[in-house]
Amino acid sequence: MSTSILSICPHCEARLKFKDPNFLGKKARCPSCSEPFVVKQSGISTVDLAVMSDTQQLPGHKSPSQKPLARRTNKTPTAPDQKTAQPVGQGRSRPSSALSQEKPRKPIAKRQRPHKAPASLPEDDWLSDDLDTYESREIPKPPPRSVERQAPASPPKKKRKKKNPYAQQQSTAVSIVFALMGGSVAAVIGAVAWIGIVIATGYELGILAWGIGGLVGFGVLLSSRDHLVGDLSGLLAAVIALLSITLPKLLLYLLARVVDGGGQLGLGDLFSPFDLLWGFLATTTAYKVGSGQAGED
Repeated sequence: MSTSILSICPHCEARLKFKDPNFLGKKARCPSCSEPFVVKQSGISTVDLAVMSDTQQLPGHKSPSQKPLARRTNKTPTAPDQKTAQPVGQGRSRPSSALSQEKPRKPIAKRQRPHKAPASLPEDDWLSDDLDTYESREIPKPPPRSVERQAPASPPKKKRKKKNPYAQQQSTAVSIVFALMGGSVAAVIGAVAWIGIVIATGYELGILAWGIGGLVGFGVLLSSRDHLVGDLSGLLAAVIALLSITLPKLLLYLLARVVDGGGQLGLGDLFSPFDLLWGFLATTTAYKVGSGQAGED
């Protein structure tokens, strides 16, 4: 009766036979899966092992076909203690010619997932373009910027309309007519008021003549056009004011001559030096107001 040890690898469940009984309880490396395990005596006798064929399954164990693919890798043993360890099914049932014709199994390589590089943000793509060239060369300093002062823009020139001399003369004549009408109306109003006051009171107030001059100048200024305001309108106002003061005096003189029947009433009795003073003030005021110079002093 042989003293060989029958053991089963707990990793790949391969049936192994050890000729030396000293391997019992020691560690050995399985020649099928190259995993270390402790050698233990299995419950199968050598007689049962001889009767079983290669394809028969040991009682209470799975067949090699039912084992997972990851464990069925044929790796060569490297430890010196595994030289005597052989699978149980080899040597007795299979001839040596069949073993030599079998091709060694290729180890199944594990599938590795492809490593994906992290996607770069679109705004960072420009950082990878010619980064070395940017770092190697120095950026020159920009030259000092010269500030040029721009001349202020001149306002656009307005196109002057060509004046029609005939139309200008016509408008000047019309303005003179309106100025004479406005000054005459003011003179009549002032003269009527002055005569009424003299008849009512019996006194001739010279300050009223001064007021008539201002009233005539204001009437000329309102009735004249813009291009007539000036020396011409002032002269018209002064003439109208002088006539508005002297004409009432002449009318009073004529009335007195008619009433007295041609008595010895002369012009000296009607015109005194004060009348000349009030007449001068009236014409000066009418000229300033009519020419638009009253508010400039």
